[in-house]
Amino acid sequence: MEITWKKDNDSLQIFKAVEKTNTIINIICNQYGLMIMGMDSSKTSLVKLVLPNSYFDNFRCPTPMEFGIHTASLVSILSKAKNNKMSWKATSANALSICLGDDPTQTEFCLRCIDVCEDQLNIPEIDHDVSFEVSSVILTEIFDKMSMAKSDLKFKIDNQNLKLMADSIEFGKICHIESLENEDRFQSTINQTVCLTFGYNAIQMILCFCKVSKNKCQLALSSTMPLKLKITLGTGAFLAIYIAPKLNDDE
Repeated sequence: MEITWKKDNDSLQIFKAVEKTNTIINIICNQYGLMIMGMDSSKTSLVKLVLPNSYFDNFRCPTPMEFGIHTASLVSILSKAKNNKMSWKATSANALSICLGDDPTQTEFCLRCIDVCEDQLNIPEIDHDVSFEVSSVILTEIFDKMSMAKSDLKFKIDNQNLKLMADSIEFGKICHIESLENEDRFQSTINQTVCLTFGYNAIQMILCFCKVSKNKCQLALSSTMPLKLKITLGTGAFLAIYIAPKLNDDE
């Protein structure tokens, strides 16, 4: 296997987001590209990353390979890449070689791999009760303010408005209302009214994922399904997280 990343790739931000949910990951490579799918330790969130071979400057992996990696170690290495050329190489699943720079100045990390047992789940595409197409910058701005409460966040969504509410000891009640008639900010599809609550940690995960890219993203919610946040990274390339709501929302 030999992969050369584009210099302007989002690799550091991608794996920083993944690290927020998964301390260990299984990176799967084949002739079509690179993929990650894994649940967090609490089994309340699932991450899926798909990067087709066209996402890279060069991609060669004729034989499928899987690499079990400590996410924090990978993020530490990626943080040193900066604007240097970065390539990944491997001849077996025992080690992943990450090279930063190019001849004659190059640093190579030979990252030892571990066994990671992950079931590859089939995630069907469904019609959610509520779906938004929105800039990740707008979502970051909204959730950054709501996360000041450091508490649960309630979503109430109908045909007219998206309403977010949190109760804070320090700041009191925080409420954000977004008119869904303003299609310059939100392009929405509302099939059914939704009222759901997510914990503070879930909101922190959403914030971290929104910061991966400034491209459009999809936020989708349903009364009986996990929240879906899908970040577009390019043609066929995306990072998605699925988060289960809290079960004690009885309103």
